[in-house]
Amino acid sequence: MSILAVTATKPRADSRLGFKYERVVNTSIIIVTAVNEHGLFSGTDLKRGQEIISINGTRPQNLERGTMGAFLALLPTGNVTFIVKSKIPPNDGVIFKCTAIPDRSGSQIHGTRMETGIDDMPKILKDASVPREKWLLIYTLISDELMPVSFKCVKSNETYNRDMHLYLRLKRSNHTDATLEKAVHMKGVQTGILHNNVTI
Repeated sequence: MSILAVTATKPRADSRLGFKYERVVNTSIIIVTAVNEHGLFSGTDLKRGQEIISINGTRPQNLERGTMGAFLALLPTGNVTFIVKSKIPPNDGVIFKCTAIPDRSGSQIHGTRMETGIDDMPKILKDASVPREKWLLIYTLISDELMPVSFKCVKSNETYNRDMHLYLRLKRSNHTDATLEKAVHMKGVQTGILHNNVTI
């Protein structure tokens, strides 16, 4: 699998994103089913068959059923960033697994850990005759530099999801709060930037 960040600019509040999606039956997985050739994401890496991981930092799996359309319609003008998962050919890259560690209540994340061991040098690197010291450098950079950013991304996503749920409830009851709306959208932008940093 390959994780991609795909960004397009929404010029107006009423602009449509130009893609279709569906939820896989009996799961929380959201799949892109079509990308309009004249839509905002035309010519980008957003493709049919990709799984949507997040949109501007919000995981669609965490939204209440039936609210996805409303969430998309409320996205503000500016950059809209999708984090998507695509299938890639075997040995087309190296995947480093990391796990988010919940606290005892299971509702909060207090850390992340690498699942790939430092002695587990990937076969693709061995086949390419990459020296072990290079692999140790790669592993250390991921563990010490990428993992902390990943943790920040997870925590930011938690905050954004909580604030977005509150905002959507207020929106449905016609009790909107301009300050909250601005804060939620700013958190979405910040979370999107973190997702991009992790992907890069």
